[in-house]
Amino acid sequence: MNEGVSSRLARAPRCARCRYSLQGLPSPWQCPECGLAFDDHSRTWRPRSLTVFIGLRIVVLVVLIIAWAFARSVWLNPPVWVGRVVPGMFVRQILTTLILVLLFAWTVMGLMQYLKNPLVALTPGGVLIRQGSRPERLIPYDGIVEVVRRHVTPRRMFTSLVLNDSSIVDVTFAVPDKDSSTEFSEGIHAAQDDRRRSAALGTENQGVC
Repeated sequence: MNEGVSSRLARAPRCARCRYSLQGLPSPWQCPECGLAFDDHSRTWRPRSLTVFIGLRIVVLVVLIIAWAFARSVWLNPPVWVGRVVPGMFVRQILTTLILVLLFAWTVMGLMQYLKNPLVALTPGGVLIRQGSRPERLIPYDGIVEVVRRHVTPRRMFTSLVLNDSSIVDVTFAVPDKDSSTEFSEGIHAAQDDRRRSAALGTENQGVC
């Protein structure tokens, strides 16, 4: 099973669900560790790496520290209107606490989602989706009506699945750019075409018998 991050394939094939090495195993086959089926057409997409994840939060933290330092200089010498509405010390305590709590909550929630190994994978049985605290889902290819792709910027795209029951499943968290979205969409269409051909061939064989 090839594994990609923004459509880049990993060097060593690993199981999408448990990351067990599939090197040297025949295809199609099942993962010896968790039993997930795979074949030569299987693909896996994951969100950005932990390094990028931490880097983004460091940037945000630095920006917030700079903003806090600027605001602190104002709080130490608050304008007249601030002093009239709320005492300067109270404003400083409330805003500082709010900023730190929001930053901490955002970082912890994002880290927890990353550690839960979110992914989108094309497997022989369908599209495997795992995101945050939501239960893992395996959506059969015949249950997918449409792959919706909309440009957010020239390079970034919103990608979602429209299912038979009219529900919509967002997969942008793992396939956020144009290249990975295109590869994901083409993989689903190829799998659906293969199943239609197999079904048509089976019908023809039954007719011959």
